[in-house]
Amino acid sequence: MDLQNRINEILKMDIDGNELLDFTRSDLIYQFLVGEYGWNEVQQSLFQALIDEKPKKDYVSIAQVFWFAILDKLDIDRDMAVALINYRCNPYDSPYEDNLAWSITSSLYNLDYANSEYNAFRDEKIINILNECFNGQISGVITGEHIEN
Repeated sequence: MDLQNRINEILKMDIDGNELLDFTRSDLIYQFLVGEYGWNEVQQSLFQALIDEKPKKDYVSIAQVFWFAILDKLDIDRDMAVALINYRCNPYDSPYEDNLAWSITSSLYNLDYANSEYNAFRDEKIINILNECFNGQISGVITGEHIEN
């Protein structure tokens, strides 16, 4: 089974929040797949998973994997990560509402967590990345429709 399919199979598991388990879907991806395939390959597959249509909970699990990578100081394509994680996890009108997305954004861009005015949806390079990923069809970002998942 290829890496993309393994990630998708893990994301289908109903284990998050199970008090009998001491791991999550994010833990499985990070602990096992990064060890087997290496971070760069897993990162690219996670980007593809963020581009693909999935339930929001899957996007949150993927964002958590990026948070683990930040904590371990792994090399992250920061612009792509910020673009896709904000697009999938963060409301346009409240760019600081999702703590995980904002934690990732502020860490990758070395922003003041509590006082920054940065909004990924007003950053031209982020908009360009999203247009490339979604074939120029990111009007949902502007209207806030992307949070309907």
